[in-house]
Amino acid sequence: MLIQFSVKNYRSIKDEITLSLLAKKQKDMVNNSFIANYGKDKNICLLPSIAIYGPNASGKSNIIKAMDTMKRIVCTSHEKLGELRFDPFRFDKASLTEPSVFDATFIVNNIKYQYGFSLNNERILGEWLYVFSESGRSKKIFTREYSKKANKYDYEDNNMRGRKSDYRKTRDDALYLSTGAVLYNNETLRQCFNWFYEKLEIFSSVGIRSAHTALQCINEPIKTEKILEFLNYADFSIKNIEAKESKVSISSIEESKLPDLLKQQILKDLSSGRHLKSLDIQLEHPANYDNGGYLPYEEESDGTQKMFELAGPWIDMLEKGKVIFYDELNNSLHPLLTKFLISKFHKHNENHAQLVFSTHDTLAMDQQFLSRDQIWFCVKNNQQVTGLYSLLDFNHRSDIRDIEKAYLSGRYGAIPNLKEEL
Repeated sequence: MLIQFSVKNYRSIKDEITLSLLAKKQKDMVNNSFIANYGKDKNICLLPSIAIYGPNASGKSNIIKAMDTMKRIVCTSHEKLGELRFDPFRFDKASLTEPSVFDATFIVNNIKYQYGFSLNNERILGEWLYVFSESGRSKKIFTREYSKKANKYDYEDNNMRGRKSDYRKTRDDALYLSTGAVLYNNETLRQCFNWFYEKLEIFSSVGIRSAHTALQCINEPIKTEKILEFLNYADFSIKNIEAKESKVSISSIEESKLPDLLKQQILKDLSSGRHLKSLDIQLEHPANYDNGGYLPYEEESDGTQKMFELAGPWIDMLEKGKVIFYDELNNSLHPLLTKFLISKFHKHNENHAQLVFSTHDTLAMDQQFLSRDQIWFCVKNNQQVTGLYSLLDFNHRSDIRDIEKAYLSGRYGAIPNLKEEL
């Protein structure tokens, strides 16, 4: 479960911004928060979803990308990867030489952690991990800080168990957390590493594919019924899913209309002995004759394809209590379908999955659907710097019943600054 995420000096984000999933103390909607336990008799009230609004090019996607970058570095830095993913704010000279900073506070196995790191294009400059004790106080597990003057790292890791001398051999362009977790199987570090690797998922409107859902239907037939229930609850009238996996043949690629470069690469892979597989997906719709309602997946509407693509991952993430960052959730979907997807995190969410998403769909601003602490705004100022703030930052006025109307009228900012037509 994610409590908050902070990032500084990354793409359009110059100054530190923090996205918090802490719920306000008093909630009118019981499904819009849940209690997470950590430590001895400690609990915290968290949000199951957060919506980020703002005009195009305000930096909404960069917030999602920042979390994606943090996850990728954590999950892969123990490997030899070459250059670090250093992408600072580029419209200020000082920022080009300052580090990017990523920091996340989360709960895993009823333990609350804070973990983060800073980096430039050459090395990890700083890294830290704190655990919150049963009394609620933070306890340092380790810190690692690069000293430019001494050209070495200073460590404070007395609370670390195991092979500290080996952990300190971590490469300059790798994380102490990842090295200790993957190469030396330290239990504490692996628990934090696994939160990023197994519990955190990042998606974009163009980054999800039908294969996930189709393979669930093939490999886990019991999931097919859940996927059908998911699709039909959204009113797609799909009776059955037929998915088959088959080997790709050289002749089928040679006869295909794929771009030449792609075709050459696939043929090269096949000739080297690699086995590639293709998926054939058909969805059955109601028809007035037997076996006549199957439609090839590629002939389905964009909306049906997207809901099919989302069905498998959505069910999986809810069942496993994952944290999902999704960029532009509303693309190719009717506003009511977007609300349907969000609502899955509000009702019957026993495993406390969480959804952070960017959107332009203002229908979800309904105060009977999203509470004020779930609505966030992203803006970019004249210096091209992204800012982030919550609807809670505005004084609540009882006469404002329609948040959507107030937002579109400019009361909360974060809307396009359109010029009048000439």
